[in-house]
Amino acid sequence: QDGYKEVLQNINHFLIPCLEDEFSIWSALELYSTIHQQIKPTSAAFEDCHLFFNKIPRMNIIPHLLKQLTPHFNFLPAHLYEYKHYERKYRSTLFPIPRAKKPGVRLFDFAQQFHTIIQPAVIA
Repeated sequence: QDGYKEVLQNINHFLIPCLEDEFSIWSALELYSTIHQQIKPTSAAFEDCHLFFNKIPRMNIIPHLLKQLTPHFNFLPAHLYEYKHYERKYRSTLFPIPRAKKPGVRLFDFAQQFHTIIQPAVIA
């Protein structure tokens, strides 16, 4: 267990994904709290910890959840949608998703948002 804690103490930014369901949210919040209580106080490298929603269906309650959770936890406003089409058609990691299809994934928006958050740390 000490080996894991030592590894975690050398991480700058934590990204914790969670699904829209209650169990996933509670699990992610538990990990978030553990990181803030046990890793942050003893880590010289820790900068921040963010939660985000992943595999979100088109019909969702994410705005409602973010309104409730964001005042208490550090959630990224961007989330990643669930796309069964991409899972079936673009499984290969050798060939990227075609540029024309990328906006649907919203991965670029998510990556830009995270890059903006960590950019000051990268420059410093």
